[in-house]
Amino acid sequence: MSSNESPTPAVHTVTTAPRSLAEDQAMRTKRYLVSMSIRTLCFVLLVVVDHPVRWLFLVAAAVLPYFAVVLANAVDHRSETEMTPLDHRRSLRAATPADREPLEGRVIEAPPTQRDQHV
Repeated sequence: MSSNESPTPAVHTVTTAPRSLAEDQAMRTKRYLVSMSIRTLCFVLLVVVDHPVRWLFLVAAAVLPYFAVVLANAVDHRSETEMTPLDHRRSLRAATPADREPLEGRVIEAPPTQRDQHV
């Protein structure tokens, strides 16, 4: 960094931010309901199917509640990782090769609105 450049503040990524409580509860509830729906389907198939495979439906219906509870109680571990700052200058250098010239352009002013004219 040269002496005339001012230091830029660190930019944090939001991918490590935890989900909101409502979003987390909705996701966990959905996982539990899907698991219990599959269990209900296994019970129905146990009664309807007249084949030795019906015993697999019985085993699945007996085991699924355990997995449903484990999945429903799974915690989002993204919040436990430490946030690391992102060096935006480095990512910009990687996005644009150094041998390319910067793009030049012009600023086009928007036409004034009625609200702007009354001020």
